[in-house]
Amino acid sequence: MILFLGISLTVFYTFYALRSKSYKNPLVLFIILSPVVAASWRYRYFSFSLVDIFYALFIIVFLVRLLLKKEDISDFPYIKLFKIYFVIILFVSVYIGMNSGIVNSLDFFIKSLFMPIAFYLFSKYFTEFKSGKLLITGLILSGVFPLFFILSQKFVGNVWIFRQTRGLTRYVGLYHDAATLDVFLIQALIGVMLFWHYFLKKREKLLRMALVVLFCLLLIGSYFLYTKTIFLTFALWLLAYLFMRRKIHVFVSVLVLIFFVLKRNSRQK
Repeated sequence: MILFLGISLTVFYTFYALRSKSYKNPLVLFIILSPVVAASWRYRYFSFSLVDIFYALFIIVFLVRLLLKKEDISDFPYIKLFKIYFVIILFVSVYIGMNSGIVNSLDFFIKSLFMPIAFYLFSKYFTEFKSGKLLITGLILSGVFPLFFILSQKFVGNVWIFRQTRGLTRYVGLYHDAATLDVFLIQALIGVMLFWHYFLKKREKLLRMALVVLFCLLLIGSYFLYTKTIFLTFALWLLAYLFMRRKIHVFVSVLVLIFFVLKRNSRQK
């Protein structure tokens, strides 16, 4: 079922991204669909998982849009650096292909292009306040699917993939490991906080209540992963946010709280 869903969403994303006037909405859709497709990591085709194919299509669609002149990167401030980088990884990919095979070559090429293309798209399409709301909404929605599987495992009692740490079962659901879920949940948590601060209006009481409930559920889901990474990342982000907002008294309070929590955990060990 999850494989069929992943394939269907991958095909839908590809056609939508090719036909879209800009890569703005497809990029947000990619963020939302990534957690769903990532759940199908066990299924492989010619040494590639569906996740690899989905990420590769993100790159391929962008390059096709360049050829069709649906994207214009001539005004990109780092276009010369981007061209040099592209030529370098192209030669390196050919070298890897000659020595390690086409699979390793394609894997390197895709992963090397992903970050600079994503950087270009974010810098082009999400520089305005209104577009920021769309992006943050996408980050929030991306956490709903993995959160559902974490909570359903805990309260239903059916563990799909057994992952254990120090005698505790990590409820990773259909995913490969807790690290994958860390990314999806932390971006959803940060998305809720950003939406609350910048876009939530006082008269939107139902939305306010929904964000509070979702935020609490995300924290609960994060706890059931039993990983320190997500809470450490969230704590550092929260401290940076409070410091930048000059809420020094809250900053000091949170810092002291984190200190005592870490001290308590070190004593338990």
